[in-house]
Amino acid sequence: RLQASLSAHESGVRSARFRSDGRRVVTASDDKTARIWDTDSGRLLVTLSGHTGEVRTAELSPDGSRVVTASADKTARIWDADSGRLQTEYKGHQGEVESAMWSPDGKQVASTDGNAGLHIWDASTGRLQAELGQEEDHLTQAVYSPDGTRLVAISRSGSARVWEVKTGRLVCEERGHLYRITDV
Repeated sequence: RLQASLSAHESGVRSARFRSDGRRVVTASDDKTARIWDTDSGRLLVTLSGHTGEVRTAELSPDGSRVVTASADKTARIWDADSGRLQTEYKGHQGEVESAMWSPDGKQVASTDGNAGLHIWDASTGRLQAELGQEEDHLTQAVYSPDGTRLVAISRSGSARVWEVKTGRLVCEERGHLYRITDV
């Protein structure tokens, strides 16, 4: 049965992710916003405004206190999940930011951009810690392993690569997919 309807975006929704306790959902939209919703009532709690391009992904931090957004405006941003106030803006991407994900401990953010870049950022300071994957592939998504020691990134060309976070060493690469990988 339908529990709640979440409707306020003025354009298509690209992603929706739950907070770890299931009580909140954050959505990312082509209307250049991300929004946080109460899942019990469907009530809109916070609108995250400020991006000048489509918001491709939005994800709540492991503790639910912050949101990271990835945008076509070549930035990733961290917001306070209660007030909607911008905390940090990650600049330095060479292309549109396709995804941004929290590490399991909430201390890092990994982002991918349209110029094959995989960036690892310090979540508290906003400083770039590492750049991986500067290759020919257009990386579309990166996800941390559950223990936070590795990152897997996928590309439009159908490749998947796994890196060690601490050393930046490429662990393995799979190029056997015939088409684009859409999720990891």
